[in-house]
Amino acid sequence: MLGMVLGASVIGLFLMWLVYMLPVEPMVKNMIGSYETIRKQDTWDDDYLATLEWAEILDTGTNIIMYHEVIYPNTEHAFVDSLLAPGGNTWNDMIGDWTAGLMDFAENREYTEKNTVTYARYWHGYLVLLKPLFSFMTLEGIYVINTIVLAGLCLAVLYFMYKRLGLYSLAYLVALFTMHPENIVVSFQLSSIFYALNITLLLLLVKKTWSMSPETAWHVIHPSHEYIILNCKGMKGVDFVFVEPHYDYIEIERNTLKIEGCYFNVERITDVYNMKYCYMEEIFEDEE
Repeated sequence: MLGMVLGASVIGLFLMWLVYMLPVEPMVKNMIGSYETIRKQDTWDDDYLATLEWAEILDTGTNIIMYHEVIYPNTEHAFVDSLLAPGGNTWNDMIGDWTAGLMDFAENREYTEKNTVTYARYWHGYLVLLKPLFSFMTLEGIYVINTIVLAGLCLAVLYFMYKRLGLYSLAYLVALFTMHPENIVVSFQLSSIFYALNITLLLLLVKKTWSMSPETAWHVIHPSHEYIILNCKGMKGVDFVFVEPHYDYIEIERNTLKIEGCYFNVERITDVYNMKYCYMEEIFEDEE
């Protein structure tokens, strides 16, 4: 697990370094060409309250922060930029016209220490895709690509879920419509979460291995996740037992794979529980 995290971190940092070496001028040109699309999603309008609700649904403010990072001028230190992800400081004008501010930065390129902000502690992996895409197309084209990819991902999840669960997979289809995918495809903030959700589902559905020992136990952060995983695998739990020091073992109903049960690592759950309720033990000890 640690090796996977470290490996992913190194690969992600390397990809960020590469995209920060791309020329930014084509990105600026396509960002300016996306003005009308961004303007339709922003809050600055005669009917401010009506457009405010729309912008909050799409999280337009966060998207504009992403766009600032895309068009920020290259410096001599691409590696440092990939760590800090600098962008125009929208926080200087919190209730102002963020779209106009973005276009002002794009057209005038007047960045100073005062109007530049870095947000290193936040995840900026979206730039690995947005920077190359804005190098070749405007926002409208990116929306088309995002729609096609997300639709394909959802169809793949639905297909494998149907193979596992049959008609129960219709629940996923209903859930998709309640998420309003028409909003997700035009919001990169929402899209990143949606990608994480569906890629996780897809990996879970196609995974062939089972956690049949404590060493290969699935890590979960909520007890309900154990049954969600089993249901996605087309299995049904029939009995439960806690195995020291931090494992749940769920016995599985008779199945064609002849799997008797699965282990789940609940260490994170027990750690949080102990942090929350350790004082209760002290109270009981005092009473005794």
